[in-house]
Amino acid sequence: MMKKVSYYHDRLGKTKYNVLVTDDAFQEISKYAEKVNKFLEKVFRSLNLTLNDIETIQICGIFGSLIYQQTVYPSEAKNFDSGKCKSFESFEKGSMQKCPYTNNCGAHARVFEQRAADK
Repeated sequence: MMKKVSYYHDRLGKTKYNVLVTDDAFQEISKYAEKVNKFLEKVFRSLNLTLNDIETIQICGIFGSLIYQQTVYPSEAKNFDSGKCKSFESFEKGSMQKCPYTNNCGAHARVFEQRAADK
């Protein structure tokens, strides 16, 4: 069990005679981090709506000094697995080592789905 870390500050209280007391500093920091993440999610969802819905290339990882990419439409960009793997062709040619997430990546699997549909 982790011990709590308390924090006291005599200048940050609500009045000049009050002391700010935080019983569990790490729990308080976690609350603020969660609120910041929720705020950023709202900001980026709003900004995403302003983008033109054209396929774009984005970096999805850097492994062993190699840059891995995928293509995605902003309207499809819901999570890490969105879009299609652009580095896939380099894997097949042997000019690039496979991504460590190849077996768990929706963008990589989507390339196979598209090829099967095209046949």
